[in-house]
Amino acid sequence: MNKSFLSLVFIGVLLASCGSSASSESSFNPIRSRVDSSKDSESYSSAETTSSLEENYSSISHPDSTSESSSITSSSSDWRTSSESTLSSVPADEVVDFGLKTISEVRELCKNVTELNSFGIGVNMKAKVTIHGLALAKYSLVKTSAKYGLDVSMPYKTFFGDETGFIACASPSTNDGNTLWGKVADYVGKETSTYEVTGYLSMYLGQPEIYVPGKTYSYDSSLNIKCDVSSFSKGDISFDQFYEKAKAIKYNCAGHGYGDVYTVKNVLCYENRNSVYTFTDGHKFMKVIKGNCTFIEGKTYDITGYVTTQNWSPAITALKAAVVETVVSSPSSGDAIETTISDFKKIQASQEDTTARMDAYIDGFKNLYKASVYASYYTVNGKFYVTVSDNYYSSNLELTSRTTAQNTWGMVDIANDNYWNVSESQMWNYCPIGDYINEQEKFDIYFMPYQQEYLSKKPVWKIFVFNSLMAE
Repeated sequence: MNKSFLSLVFIGVLLASCGSSASSESSFNPIRSRVDSSKDSESYSSAETTSSLEENYSSISHPDSTSESSSITSSSSDWRTSSESTLSSVPADEVVDFGLKTISEVRELCKNVTELNSFGIGVNMKAKVTIHGLALAKYSLVKTSAKYGLDVSMPYKTFFGDETGFIACASPSTNDGNTLWGKVADYVGKETSTYEVTGYLSMYLGQPEIYVPGKTYSYDSSLNIKCDVSSFSKGDISFDQFYEKAKAIKYNCAGHGYGDVYTVKNVLCYENRNSVYTFTDGHKFMKVIKGNCTFIEGKTYDITGYVTTQNWSPAITALKAAVVETVVSSPSSGDAIETTISDFKKIQASQEDTTARMDAYIDGFKNLYKASVYASYYTVNGKFYVTVSDNYYSSNLELTSRTTAQNTWGMVDIANDNYWNVSESQMWNYCPIGDYINEQEKFDIYFMPYQQEYLSKKPVWKIFVFNSLMAE
C-alpha cells in the first residue's frame, strides 16, 4: 500500500505510566494486561455499576426514525461504489466512502487498518462505511481513555448483527445521550432495534470495529434484518476450551476485552448475582452475563455468546440461550480445593505479570474453593460490605476503606446479593452468614473468584460464595 496516499489517523497515545512494551516472550505483554492507574480512588469501588453490561438508562427515549440521520459527509462521493475500491488510490486529502456494506464485508475492510498504536488500536478517519444492523448487545470497557488519548479506546461497544456477521460499533462516553451507546442502550436484543450506522473503519485489540464518534446513525423500523445468532458461533466449546479462549483475548489496561462467539452446551444454571450467573458442568464453573436472555436456577441450557474479560475476570455474555433436557448434577463440597484467604489472594493480576502467570490466574476462575474463615464488615458512605478473612478481628475495629480492609487486614469482599453494598438492616437480617459477623467463631465457605480490581494501585478481590454448599 502506497503510504503517500494513505492517511491513517490514530487517536491514541502510549503513556509511560502504563508501562513499557514486552522485550521478550516471557515478559509482560502490554496489550494483554495492564493496570490502569486512573483507578486511583476509593470511589472506584462503586464503578461496578458503570462497568456492568446491564446498565439502565431510564431517561433515554427510543430514537425516532426521522431523526439522528447520518451526518458524516464525504468529499469524494465517487468512491461510494464497491468494496473493491482500494485505499491506496485515494488522494491524501479525500475520504473514501464504501457506502452500504454487509457486516462480513466491513470486517474484511477493517483489515486495511494495519497501522496500530502500541495497544493495538487504530482508526482510519479517511475510510467510512455504513451498515444496516440489529442491535444485539452492549459491552462496557469502562474508563481507559486517559491512558490512550482522547476517547481512542471508545470503551462503549454496541454489537450489531445482520445475515452475514457480528461487529462492535464503538462510542465515546455514555454521558452524552446522543452517542450510539446512549441511544441504543435500553433497546439491545429487541427485534425492532434496527439501525443504519455510519462510521470509520477501526481495529481494537485485534477486533474489527466501526468507530462512531457522533450522531451518525438512525433508527429505521422499516429495515427487515434477519439475524441468526447461532450462525455467528465459531463452534461448540467445553469449559476448559472456554478458559483457553479467554486467555487468548487481548485486553486493555483495566483488564477488559472481548473475543469471538462460541456455544457451550449442557450447562447447569447454579446461582446468580444480579445479571451475572454461575454455570457448572457438574464440577467446574464459569460466569455468564445474561444479556437479554432469561435463566432459571436449576435448569440446563445451551448458550451462545461472546467471550469477555472484565477486570481480568473471564465470562460469556449470552446472546442466545435454550433450555435442554440434559441432567447435570450440582457440584459437591468434595470438588473444592482447600485454601486460605491469604493464599487465595496471592493469585492476582499485576502489571509485572508474565503471560504464563496471567494464564494461571484466569484458569483459577473455573475452580471451587473452600476456606475456614471469620466474618466482618466495613462501611463506605453509609453502605455495608461483608468480608471474610483468616483471622478474627474485634467488633471494635471500624473500617471505612476497602483497600485497608483488604491489604492491611487481609479481608476479601463477597460479591453476592445481601453481602455487598447493603444497608445495615439488610446485612443483619438477610445476609446468609449474618450470625457469624464479628463473632469469634470460624466457619467454612465455598466460593469461586468473582473479579479483581485495583484501587489506589492496590489489588482488591471479590469472591462469589455458594450459599447452597454452605448449607450442606
